[in-house]
Amino acid sequence: MVHISNLKEFKTSDLLNFAPQAKFCYINGVRATEQFWSEEIFEILNRKITFQNLNYRLIKNNLGENLIIIDLYLDKENQISLTNWLIDQQFGLQFNVIEALSRKI
Repeated sequence: MVHISNLKEFKTSDLLNFAPQAKFCYINGVRATEQFWSEEIFEILNRKITFQNLNYRLIKNNLGENLIIIDLYLDKENQISLTNWLIDQQFGLQFNVIEALSRKI
């Protein structure tokens, strides 16, 4: 589990320029706790990903009242590079991707 600073405000207009905000990052996706993820946010993130020709998408998965998992569906050939891109560019974090991919949520 990689800790990510949880920003107080979630401004949709900032998503195209700044990292999405989540409290915890897991290996196969993002576990967003104490955060509101609207349909508009998912649409904007997916549009950004499509524009940059990246082969993954974000899927919202509700597992309880306030628990949301965003699963990353990665192209197998580009799994490591896309995981690196997601973490380095979207969340500004660096960690051992090979080790991370071997873990499970």
